[in-house]
Amino acid sequence: MRPLASEVQHQIMHLQSNHQSDDVIISLLAKRDKRSWEFLYDKYASVMYGTILGMVNDQETAGDILVAVFVELKEKEMLFSTRVALCHTLIRLTYTITNKNLRDLGLPTHDIKTIMSL
Repeated sequence: MRPLASEVQHQIMHLQSNHQSDDVIISLLAKRDKRSWEFLYDKYASVMYGTILGMVNDQETAGDILVAVFVELKEKEMLFSTRVALCHTLIRLTYTITNKNLRDLGLPTHDIKTIMSL
């Protein structure tokens, strides 16, 4: 079941209200502090999962892709020097990595305008 647009927007606004924590998370990521990934997951996994679920409409596949997103973010060190809002960066990267995984699975991909309109 796709999350309602208002629910996703509410989650994003709530997450964005805590900029200091994002700065701390980015700082810890840059220092390669293992706790940073726990903080990142605790704060953003639900909105990332909601984004993925809206794209695949299957809970098991969405869970697998969420793991793949975190693995790729960590392996490619994609967040260590982000200069824009962490939430927006994560949603953009989640979208990109999800579409990559969908292509690899032979499933249809989605236009970012569709996702950003949620």
